[in-house]
This record gives sequence, C-alpha cells and structure tokens, in this order.
Amino acid sequence: MAIGQADPPRTIEAESFLLKDVDGNVKAKLDSKDGTTKLPFLDRAGHERVALKSTENVEAFEMKDETGRLRATMATGLSSVGISSTLAVGAPWEDHVAAPGALTARGFHKPGVSKIESDTT
Repeated sequence: MAIGQADPPRTIEAESFLLKDVDGNVKAKLDSKDGTTKLPFLDRAGHERVALKSTENVEAFEMKDETGRLRATMATGLSSVGISSTLAVGAPWEDHVAAPGALTARGFHKPGVSKIESDTT
C-alpha cells in the first residue's frame, strides 16, 4: 500500500450475527431467512423481549413479556386495500383491515387495551 492511500473498505458477511455481553451471553441476534430479516434483543434469561422484523410486505417492532407473549407491536405494510399501519397494545389481535383512509381503535381480548389501525391507498 502506498503512503497516503486510504485503507480499502472492509465488509463482514454472514448469515447470522450474534451480539454477546462480556460474560458471553447472547443479547441480540441478526439473521435473515425465509424472506424475513429479524433483529431480536434478549433479556438476562435469554428470552426475546424486543424485536425488529422486516419481510417483503411488512415491517414491525414488537415487545414481549417475560413469557414470550406479544404485548405491543407497531407495524406497517401492504394490505389488500393499500398501506396498512397498526399500533397494538395488549393481547394478540385477530387480523383486521380498516377501510382505506380510516383510523380505527378497537378493543383487544382484555379490557383497557386497544389497537389502532390506519390504511391509506
């Protein structure tokens, strides 16, 4: 390499990446398979608590409790009527698609929790 010449860019490639703490515990994983790219963050017990997900048609941010149950999600993607955006808190929601341009809030399976969806064409 000549003097003054910049180092060439370095690329690291893999099918999966693990982020570990100083004790060797896996704290996050990045992988892409079956059309889904996922970046989950793990708690001290190794359970997935927060995750970013991306597929061909949907992007999502998910939060789970210590048992792995989905407790909140924000997602956007393509639906049969256009672009669908969802904000949900509480128990898992049954599939629901709002009318184009609509913003709806609906109850979950438990009192006091709700889901808001917005679809735009």
